Amino acid sequence: MADIIFNRFLHDLGSGVIDWESDSLKAAMYSDIGGFTKDTTTYTSANELPTGSGYTQGDKAVTGGNIIQNDADDVAQYDVADISWTAAGGAIGPASGCLIYDVTNASGAVYLIDFAAAKTADNGTDFKITIDASGLFLAKQK
Repeated sequence: MADIIFNRFLHDLGSGVIDWESDSLKAAMYSDIGGFTKDTTTYTSANELPTGSGYTQGDKAVTGGNIIQNDADDVAQYDVADISWTAAGGAIGPASGCLIYDVTNASGAVYLIDFAAAKTADNGTDFKITIDASGLFLAKQK
């Protein structure tokens, strides 16, 4: 599998239902992301990591939603801040991916980050998802 930008999100972004810079976004981590497809429309707790050891289901705010106009490369960069949880009282994981979803828009699925291999954060360490320097995703001219 690879990262997914969900079809419904692209529709809602283009039609103005979603305001990337002001809507509330959240993140959830999953032990298995095999059930997600481009047609997924909403957040689900199925296969989400259980609450415990520093992780809480459906409760991680994602900050920094902004759009950067990049005229040099003819793209708009849709960005968010890095996301992290600190493992406390045990390990967090293993997780195979992270769903970013829009709480303002009925918990609409936005973007799935595929870790490519399951990851775990040991007790006392951070489970950090580093967002690429060019943004979460790009909109580019043809």
